[in-house]
Amino acid sequence: MTKYEIINLLKDCSIALNTPVLLINDRNKLSYHFPDSFQKPPSVLRDLHRSYINESRKRPYTIQMFTDPYDQHLFLYPIKMEGKEYVLGVGPFLQQDVSRKHVKMSLVMNDLDATYEEQFVQYYQQLPILNQVQIQSVKRLLNQLFPKKEKKVRYALEEEKIRSQYQTFTQSLHSYPEIIASKQHFIDLFKKGDARALEEYQAHREKALINPDVRTMKNHIIRLVSELGYICIEKGSQQDEITSLCDFYINFLESKALVEDLKSLELNILQSFLDRIKKVDEQPFHSPLVERAQKYIFQNLTKEL
Repeated sequence: MTKYEIINLLKDCSIALNTPVLLINDRNKLSYHFPDSFQKPPSVLRDLHRSYINESRKRPYTIQMFTDPYDQHLFLYPIKMEGKEYVLGVGPFLQQDVSRKHVKMSLVMNDLDATYEEQFVQYYQQLPILNQVQIQSVKRLLNQLFPKKEKKVRYALEEEKIRSQYQTFTQSLHSYPEIIASKQHFIDLFKKGDARALEEYQAHREKALINPDVRTMKNHIIRLVSELGYICIEKGSQQDEITSLCDFYINFLESKALVEDLKSLELNILQSFLDRIKKVDEQPFHSPLVERAQKYIFQNLTKEL
């Protein structure tokens, strides 16, 4: 929770429980209190309350009730918020009405000067009175409302779940070296124009792609087209023809909506590029006019000539 949310929560608790609330910062200074009219305790009590605050910090995220020698009770709840340590306070409150006579006795018993009498009386008059049943109810309620420490166990369980899912995924795959070897075997056959490249590629795809969706299959074919086109140009195929062919297939595959249609197109693409790499050594010499005609045709494969 943010500091703003904590302050609103404390304010709601004060209104609902009719009890003062406090927010103490990491320097033991009062960062917020409600109601605004709440009169701070006499100065002689503040050092005592600071000792309670310091003691409470030893048990973060735990509701702790402190009772001082002057019959005051205070709930303290240390938390960490926005990188700093704070203590939430609910109280002080009393368990019974404190008379002026009782104040005088407390001053005497604690060796305090009688001049504090009026200050103590006015201070006590503003404190709410809760019985034991109400105190226990407030404690249970605060335990439900106040922020809890984020458990690292939750993140550990999430990490373990991810690790388990990843292991299940990897177990369904063929080994990486095996996939690489299969791909290289296919490339070697393809470069030679060997018809067995089609069969080898299908075997490789079954290892590398497991239950692909349409988008995954399309991306895979786009990479394949680019790779085969580069190999054909490297082996001596006409660059304009191969570039046009690549553009045609990459645009055409986007019209397919089923994985099975894409697989069928993929085999046609393989056969088309395989035919062109076979013809590299068989290409006859053409006149410049024929060359230009061929170039125009392959640059406009998607148009009606």
